[in-house]
Amino acid sequence: MLKRKRKKSDLAKAAGITGVWLSKVLSGHTPSWKTAKALALETESNPTRWADSDIAYMTRVVDRYLYGFEGDEDKKSHHANHPLEADHESYPHQQ
Repeated sequence: MLKRKRKKSDLAKAAGITGVWLSKVLSGHTPSWKTAKALALETESNPTRWADSDIAYMTRVVDRYLYGFEGDEDKKSHHANHPLEADHESYPHQQ
């Protein structure tokens, strides 16, 4: 059995939202673009998929966040080389 490394409350706090709002987002409520970007940055995922409320995708991403990123022990930061930092123009919902 995998041991959880983080909690959903850790993700909510890192994204600047409440745990209640994170639960709503994970249930299909559409987040703002700002929230989608923050969740994507923290989870190393695609903000467009968060903004589109892709529940299956978000569930996989959150599970990966909770139970660990592949190769975490080799990374200095799980934000390194994140697509948001490299190419802000590639996501159409950005304001």
